[in-house]
Amino acid sequence: MTLEWYGDAVTHTVHAEFYARSVLKNSIRRIVCDHARELFAAAWNGHEPLDTLQERVWSLWQALCSRLSALRPIDRERGGQQ
Repeated sequence: MTLEWYGDAVTHTVHAEFYARSVLKNSIRRIVCDHARELFAAAWNGHEPLDTLQERVWSLWQALCSRLSALRPIDRERGGQQ
């Protein structure tokens, strides 16, 4: 059995932050899509009062802000922008 060297293609621990950020960003996108689909259906069917829909939108917004804040400290430390 021989081991092949792939050079820079080998995953290093320095890439862990990049992968973690990618997972978090995709998670946020899935959350937005799922909730948007649910909110659209609820608004279209008209079974929920507007106050309830507004509360659901607000709670989604708060959840997204808290997840997005997890991305910001790393950007500030490195001086980068995402």
